[in-house]
Amino acid sequence: MPTPLGLTARNVTQVFGARGKEPVVALEDFSLDVAPGEFVAVVGPSGCGKTTLLRTFAGLAEPTTGEVSVGGEPLRKPRRDVSMMFQAPTLLPWKTVLGNCLLPREIDHRVDDRDRARAHELLAWAGLDGFADRRPHELSGGMQQRVAICRALMADPAVLLLDEPFGALDAMTREQMNVDMRRIWSASGVTTLLITHDIPEAVFLAQRVVVLSSRPGRTLDVIDVPLPRERDIAVIQTPEFAAACGRIRSYFIREGSHAAL
Repeated sequence: MPTPLGLTARNVTQVFGARGKEPVVALEDFSLDVAPGEFVAVVGPSGCGKTTLLRTFAGLAEPTTGEVSVGGEPLRKPRRDVSMMFQAPTLLPWKTVLGNCLLPREIDHRVDDRDRARAHELLAWAGLDGFADRRPHELSGGMQQRVAICRALMADPAVLLLDEPFGALDAMTREQMNVDMRRIWSASGVTTLLITHDIPEAVFLAQRVVVLSSRPGRTLDVIDVPLPRERDIAVIQTPEFAAACGRIRSYFIREGSHAAL
């Protein structure tokens, strides 16, 4: 994997508006520093600008005011070393698991034996060893999402952006995917930014959690998660886990929002 890069947002405000309609302020005066190799989650109710924030860090949306940078360089357009994983796995149905994983290399026109070996390594990390020749329709939803993670990592990103990638999964599969994602991040060391409205997911996965208000999204708190770097599902039973979840939840109770509970 390449050297992870840090992310920075400085006083970012994002306003959307169509002619003849009232402008919508999605984010307001948002600032954040993500250290190289860090895992940060952003949690907030629906419509608070979380996806807008992620699209800004991906170079897919330019902030109305303020600036974002990757590795200290101002971000003006998408970068090849920043990968984004969306809510749906969006696998190509006619390709095998291995073919989908290799897609970033195909786009670069440079698939070779080393790339194939790397793809098999990633699939093994994700618990998909033995499924390389299967098609997406032969996989469960959780397995498809693991393939999507492998595809994102196959691009050798310095930054991985996760847009609520497990939101459509059932509770048990989502819990297992959280464990898998935590293990994959620990092994890869890639700088990771996750947006979610699921508080326990944010606390389990991240080293820090940024709490956003209802729209327009403003930073209410930034919480250092008091859990070890190496963690398994047992940590959700600890007082530290419960306290961190309770601290985050209290903001939405005060705001009258139940979307992030």
